[in-house]
Amino acid sequence: KNIVEKIGFVNQSDLLFSNLTVRETISFSAQLRLPQRMPHEEKERRVDEIIQDLGLSKVANSKIGMEGRRGVSGGEMKRVSI
Repeated sequence: KNIVEKIGFVNQSDLLFSNLTVRETISFSAQLRLPQRMPHEEKERRVDEIIQDLGLSKVANSKIGMEGRRGVSGGEMKRVSI
C-alpha cells in the first residue's frame, strides 16, 4: 500500500470553547451525540458519570480557559476532549 494510505494526522491542539465550563462542554457534546429520544435528565446523568469517571469532579464548574486566560490544566483539557 501507498504510505499515504497507512498514516493519519491527529491535530494536537484541542478545539474547545474557552468560555464554557467543563460541565457545559461535556453537556453540549452529549446533547449533540446522544439520541434525541433520550430524555434530557438521562443525558445530564450520563454527563455526571463521565465527569466522575474522568476525574474531573473538582474542575467541573471551572472554565476551560485558553492561552493568556487561566483555566483547567492541559491534562484536564485533554480528558474533556475525550
